[in-house]
Formats: sequence, C-alpha cells, structure tokens
Amino acid sequence: MLLLQRALRIALLLFSVVAWSQHQTSIVATVIIEKKIVDVKQSFTYQNDSQQPLTELIFYNWNNAYSQKKSALTQRFSDEFVRSFFLAGRAEKGYTRINAITGAVASYSEMGNGKDLLKIVLKEPLLPGKSVELNFDYQLRIPSAKFNGFGYEKNGSLLLRDVFLMPAALKDGRFLAYENDNGSDAAVAPTHVHFTVNNPYQLELTTDLIPTSENVFIQNNSKNFDFFITAKNRFTTVQHNDLMVVTDIKLSGKNEFEKIISMNRIIDFTENFLNRNLQGKILVTKADYDQRPFYGLNQLPKFLRPFSDEFVFEIQFAKVFIQKYLEKNTEIDKRTNGFLIDGIAHYMLMAYIDQFHSNQKMLGRLSRFKLLSSFNLSKVSFNEQFHYHYLLMARKNLDQALNLPADQQIKFNHNIANRAKFATVLRYLDGYLENSTVTESIREFLAQKEQSFESFKSILSQKSKKKTDTIVENLITKRDATDFIFSDIKTENDSVSFRLQSTSNVSYPVPVYLLRKNQIIDKKWLWTNTDTIYKLPKNGAKRLAINYKNEFPEYNLRNNSTSIDNSLLNKPFSFAIMKDLEAPFYNQVLYVPSLSYNLYDGISPGLRFHNKTMLDKPFNFDVNPMYSPNTQRLIGHFSFAGNHNFRNSNWFNIRYQFAGSFLHYAPDASYLKLNPAVFLRWRNPDFRNNEKQLLLVRNVFLQKQPYILNPPDDVNNYSVFNVRYAYSKSEVLKHFSFTPDFQLSQDFSKVSLEVDYRKLLTKNHQLTLRFFGGTFLSNRTTSDYFSFGIDRPTDYLFDYVYYGRSESTGIFSQQIILTDAAFKSILPQRFSNQWITSLNAGIGVWNWIELYGDAAVTKSRNTNATFIYDSGIRLNLVTDFFEVYLPVNSSNGWEIAQPNYQEKIRFIVTLDPKILLSLFTRKWF
Repeated sequence: MLLLQRALRIALLLFSVVAWSQHQTSIVATVIIEKKIVDVKQSFTYQNDSQQPLTELIFYNWNNAYSQKKSALTQRFSDEFVRSFFLAGRAEKGYTRINAITGAVASYSEMGNGKDLLKIVLKEPLLPGKSVELNFDYQLRIPSAKFNGFGYEKNGSLLLRDVFLMPAALKDGRFLAYENDNGSDAAVAPTHVHFTVNNPYQLELTTDLIPTSENVFIQNNSKNFDFFITAKNRFTTVQHNDLMVVTDIKLSGKNEFEKIISMNRIIDFTENFLNRNLQGKILVTKADYDQRPFYGLNQLPKFLRPFSDEFVFEIQFAKVFIQKYLEKNTEIDKRTNGFLIDGIAHYMLMAYIDQFHSNQKMLGRLSRFKLLSSFNLSKVSFNEQFHYHYLLMARKNLDQALNLPADQQIKFNHNIANRAKFATVLRYLDGYLENSTVTESIREFLAQKEQSFESFKSILSQKSKKKTDTIVENLITKRDATDFIFSDIKTENDSVSFRLQSTSNVSYPVPVYLLRKNQIIDKKWLWTNTDTIYKLPKNGAKRLAINYKNEFPEYNLRNNSTSIDNSLLNKPFSFAIMKDLEAPFYNQVLYVPSLSYNLYDGISPGLRFHNKTMLDKPFNFDVNPMYSPNTQRLIGHFSFAGNHNFRNSNWFNIRYQFAGSFLHYAPDASYLKLNPAVFLRWRNPDFRNNEKQLLLVRNVFLQKQPYILNPPDDVNNYSVFNVRYAYSKSEVLKHFSFTPDFQLSQDFSKVSLEVDYRKLLTKNHQLTLRFFGGTFLSNRTTSDYFSFGIDRPTDYLFDYVYYGRSESTGIFSQQIILTDAAFKSILPQRFSNQWITSLNAGIGVWNWIELYGDAAVTKSRNTNATFIYDSGIRLNLVTDFFEVYLPVNSSNGWEIAQPNYQEKIRFIVTLDPKILLSLFTRKWF
C-alpha cells in the first residue's frame, strides 16, 4: 500500500500538467497466457506538432519482424549465427495480426522487408496543431525469449518489449522509421500512455509505467515501455525519494537488505553525478543485462569467479540502471546517436568504479595469486581493461567509427568496444581539460530538450575554452590508427629535449611522463605534430613515456617509451608463462609448455616461445622446440610473421610469413618443411557483411628422409609454387565459398577448383554441397604421390594434421581430411593422375545425424574415365572437430554387409582447440 501511495504521488507529479500537444494512446490488453497471445484494443490521438501538413503516419510494429524471412531482424540473427531462431517453429517466432484500423484512416500497409512498420494514409491532410483519432484492433503472438531475452519464457512468463503499435518520431520533416534490428532502438515519438490489462489469471504485472490502480498504468512522455507478466513476483522495489526502481537482478546468497543498500548507493551516485533529483520509475531487468552483458565478469562457473557476489551485482545493476535512466530521460535517436548514451553511461560506470572500487583488479581476487604475479593481466586495474576492449578490435582492423548507425556495427563493437572507446575519450578529455569540465558538459548536454553529437561538441568547446572540436570529431567519426612517437631526442646531464610526432593529421595534446622505474617523476600535457622542440628537466628520471596510463585510445603503445639514461636496452625484458595482456613498456617473451602428438613422434612435450599476446601485433614470432620420445630427437616448428593492415581500403590486410617444421612422417623418417608465404586479404567495407577474400602466394620446400617401405619412385626432395584464391561468405542461413588453386613444380603443374555451398533448411535440416574439379596441365611423375586423392590425399604439401600419415591399415589409416574428391569409402582406385570431377552432398536427418553421398568421374593416364560413388551416414558431433562417417553403399557394393566393417569407418578428429573456439567467436567478428 505504501509503495502504491508513493507511485500515485509520482504519477500526480508527472501528470499534473500534460502538454496538450502530446500524442495520447489508450491500450487495453487481454492476455491469453497459455497461448502466448495478447489481444489489443488501442485508441490513438495523433497530434501534428510539426510545421507541415501530414498525409500519412508511420507506426512501429516490431513484433511482426519475427514472422518474416527477410526482415532486418532475421538477417541480424543470421549474421550472428543465432541458429535457434531458424530452427524454431512458426509458433515460437510470433507475429502481429491486424484485425482492423478505423478512424481517420484511408488505407494502411506494412512497410520494410520485415513488414514491421505500419504506414497509415490519412483521409485528409493533418494540419499543424491539429489531431486525428485512430483505433487499432490487433493480436500479438509473442515470440520465444530464447532469441534475445524478451518474449515468452519456458516458465510461462511474458517479457514484453517493443510489441505494441507506437508512432515513429518526426524530425526535420521525415519520420524516423527503422526496421527491427534487435537493438531496442526504435525512435518512438513521446506519447502519453494509458494502459489497462485484463488479468483474469491474477498474474503479477511489472512495468516501468506508473500504476494508478490495480491493472491500470499510465506514463507521460513515454517513448517505449516494458511490461512483464509473471506467475510470481520476482522483482525487488526500491523507493528513493521521487524515483521508484524495480529490478529482478539477483544478489546471490544475500538478503534483500544488502541488495537495497547497493541499489541506493548507485542511485545516490547517479544523482550526484548528474546533479539532479531523479524522478519517475525505472525497470532494471536481467533481460536487459543479458542483452549486453559485462563480458568476463560472471561467465565462469561460480566456484571459479574472481569477483564477489556483491561486486557482480553492483556492476550488473549499475550498468543497466544508468543506461536505462539516460535512455528514458533523453531525446536521442538511438539508431544514429545511441553511441552518445552508451559512452556517457560507460563513463559514469567507470567513475562509479573509481569511487567505490578503485583497488579492484581486472582479474579480481586471482590477481593476488603468486603464480600470476608476473602477468600484466594481474596488474591491470578493472577500469584499465576497457582500453583493451577497443584495442582488440582496432588491432584486428575491425574497429568502426563510433557515430556509425547501430545497424551497421558488428556485435562486438556495438556491445563492447565502441562504448569503451567513447568512455576512454571522455576520460582523456577530462584529464586534459581538468576542473570537471567533461562532467559539467555532460550535465548541460543531458538537460537539453534534444541531444545530438553536434550539440555535445558545442557544449564541450564552450565549457573548456580550449580547442576540442577537431579532437572530438576525429576520435568519434574516424577510425584512424593514431600512434604517438618521440623524435629528435637529445639527452643532457640534467634535461632531455624531443619532438612529439603522430601518425594522425590531427594535433593532439598528450600526457608525457618522466619515470624512474615505475614511479612518476613528472607529467606534462604537450601537443603533437608541431615544430616545437620540448625540453624538460630530468629530476632523476630514467625513462620518458607518452600516454603511460592509457589516457588516450592509442593504437600502438609499444613505441611510446624510451630510455634517457644511456641504458643498453631501450625497454626491459618481461618473461611470463602462458598468454598475457600486452605490456607495451616491456619486451615481452611468453613461454608455454606444449604437447603434441603423432604416431611416429609419440606424445611430444615442448616449450613454446612467442610474443603473441591477446592483441594482434605487426610482428609475431613463435618457436616451439619439442622432444620426440619415439625417435629421441629434437623436433618442432617455428614461424615469423609480419602484418600490415590497410585502414581505409577494401584491401584489408597483408601478411608476410616464413614458417617451418621438422617432424616425422613415418617410423624413423623425418621431414623438413620451409614455407615462405604472402597472404593478401580483402573484406567488404560493410563489416557486418561476412564476405571475405584471400590470395595466398607461397613456395613450399620439402626435404624428406627416405622411408624403407616407400616405393622406389617416391619423391623425397621437391618444392611447389602455389597460388590460391579463396572467396567466402558465411552466415547461419547459408554459406558459399569457392577456391581456385594453381600448383607448379619441377615434374608437374595442375589447377583445381573447390566450391562449397551450405543451406540451413527447416527443422534443423542442413543441405551441404561441394564440387571439386582438378586437372594436370603437365605431369611427368611416375607415382601417385602428387596425384589428386579420392578418399585420402597424400598431402604432399604437409598442410594437414594426419596423426598417422603413412599408415595404410589400422585406426590411423581411417582418419579422413575432406579435400580433393573427399570420398569416405576406400575404393580400389584411390588416386587420379590426369583429371577428376566430384560432387559431395549431405543433408541433416535428425540433430547431428546426416546422410551423405559422393559421386565422381575420374581419369588417369592410359585408362578410360570411370564413374564412382559412395554414400552413408555422417555423425556430425562437432563440425570440423569430431565427425564419424559410416559407409553404407558405394562402388564397392553394400559395405555395411561386408566383412571387417569397422575398418571401413572413417573419422575426423582434431586436437587443436582453436578450431573449437572459432565456432563460438565467429558471431562477434
């Protein structure tokens, strides 16, 4: 009762004056919980507050996007490999069924690929200042919540967001009408909402609307609202002066009192930061958090989590609360300018962590373990990690301009990297401008009636009285890989002089530090790209560093430090076991115990030395010596690679590599492979498009130790020049790739083409098709060593991981790698030394069980062309990681009825965890 009274007080405060020009709607919703259906009767008064007559109106109908195969929502799910959506039945996807629209409407039609926008043509032009009445009668089928967290849950709850018909905002003479892209960023015109629920089941109703009586809710100036219908109340409510906050985020194992204390502390912080009394009602939900979670915070099992339950709750609640409050109380178009809210919210979250958890480390309590003390990971503060979120994408050349519309951003940038970069930019400006200039600018910006990037720049410039426009413009709207460096350094006994240079055309103020070990002796803000020669007193400093505390979102920090005391090494060495975060002021060498296996070397332990951190680098080395217990010899592999990214071109990256390996391919028979190569990569400038291209040019040198059981005409020393082009476009609905290949050696030359196609059909049935065609241009060889393989190629380039490369019988001979003709049955003819064409097909039957079939026409010298085929069952347990093939029928006859069937079974297995990891990371990049 007390909460209801306070809610009514808030309602009276909010609605004591309702602007006559605001749109108004009355919604009566009847919930049929067991059918996941909501029947809606909605009246709408549309007020033309523009300066021009309107002949048509546009309403958001985003719930209908789930029912359309070509909607922007469907494409987003496909790009991000949300397989569950495409395997769901029609009843799980939801829809909007319009029964009638009456009133001042002449006609109506659905717009967009998703039919998730409703265009209403008016009977007469609506003049400025006038209004029209519309009446809607429609039915909502609520989609499953498993797609994005909102919809119906397995327990019967309905979590409703963006399902009701609401008007598109009108700005500068055009409607801001966007298709549903799974971003909760509809640009809805502010509307006075009166909402009534027919609730015969007496279910719990939770919403960010204000209750006025049982089952009746209102909200002024509402742009969108959430409505949760649950069997039991799972929410905690906190009344903080004129603000009501409701949340279902849990504090594990703790009582509600401690949870409320944390919530009040976060609300107090927000009020103090914004310098305003918070009013209204905010719904802070776990569904919101799960849509854009704080990655790394609580993805581990509870017993492995490095953070306390209290800290996890605070960060989850603060992240959602601050974001929701800013969204609810600003007039920002989230599709085009949502980065402003995202960045400010993240900046405030970092300020909260500075104030209440300043000693928290990125690894939490794990940073106290002695075993991890040498890792840079254990030394990085919780807030410092956000700089690396941006750098992760920038080093992959996948970062995007922050002001790019949300529907053009890839998932990692939209959810993680871009908000972290903008917050870093704000903290950088705060450090340079001082006197809380950024905080004051944010307060004034949020107090405006309408917010835009231009107004934010203008306010910041006025508050600072320093030139910031160009700095902000460049950091927000461009994706320059800014890199600072010292030049013309001259050291004297008591001073050091230098210039500051940058790869950017823009001049930036940057912090320059004088250091003695890890102690800061002095700090100065100096401008780059000027003719100025700076001169600073040493005051006992040993090193000079730029951007030492990661204030600026700089692309490369590894060249930011220099010795000024005539030390032999410009940067000291740092050694750490396993993989680490980049430590730019050290020469990092990482060492990792390794374990490798093949039949001839056995289980081979080794120690891998490399410089690969969690961020890509322009130069990488990787040296992995190992001991072969079977041969009692030293084996291993190495690679040295240089990368160069092209920032503003379809030409995406070039990689120069020199690699080699020394292993055994048969008992007591070793091979040495040397492989200089150049990789040229192209990527569609629209990073959401998974279209990729690769050109590989290499020369493979092989030297093999003769094996006693090999035929006399076996080739032991050779080199192959190889040019290969690969095109691919992959998403969950379909995959297409083609790969032409040319090879030239002393005794042969040949060309081939491989084409792959995959299509996800209904009910988890996936169709796969693969074509391979190859022909020798010349062939003077006398064996099948370089021939096209039918079921098990010889792999003369030693590209593939055969665990028993030379085996002709036993379990190791049954390992298969799907290349060349890619047959699964072992046929009498296993190679082709002239030409071959083949077709491989497969289709899903149930879950991970598939049927496959292969057919080929092959011709070798001095023989006629031959048709061959095979078919069987594929157990696709983990694609490319563990698969089993069970032959049924082939050119050999009914194999399933023949003796020794177990020897005919083929399998794919890999011990490389990178292949498994790629199945989970592909949706982010």
